[in-house]
Amino acid sequence: DKKQTGDGQNTIRLGAHYIGAIGPKLKLTGGANAVMHMENDKQKNGLLLDPNVGIGYDLNDKMSIGAVVGYAFQGKSEIGGTEVPDSDGNLLYIMPWFHYATCASSGFWLALGSDWEDVMAGYPIMGKRFFANAIPGVTAGYYRTF
Repeated sequence: DKKQTGDGQNTIRLGAHYIGAIGPKLKLTGGANAVMHMENDKQKNGLLLDPNVGIGYDLNDKMSIGAVVGYAFQGKSEIGGTEVPDSDGNLLYIMPWFHYATCASSGFWLALGSDWEDVMAGYPIMGKRFFANAIPGVTAGYYRTF
């Protein structure tokens, strides 16, 4: 992150997700993301964790709907070795989604949530100081598997 507008930090984002069938049309999902900011000489950001669980339902062979409930939390940050007041936060959210497969290996998805630099957060249920409780929005995407 060497841009003038950046904070001079590089980031590692790791995640694991599981999708399993619990019936002919019903799916259970679960996962977690962890974001670690590399410390530099000025700033150290706290660890961000985002575990979530969800459920999905196949409307037909190409379309499915569902929702994810997650709890994201951010540790405290430091600048020059001094802890930044109110730099930690947490957010309990729900993120409804819609998926349309164009074929077996590609498709579109739409989620009612905001895709931030470090985390994808849905509509806030409760929390404190987490990206100003994550301004809700809509995120669209396209995927292709190989």
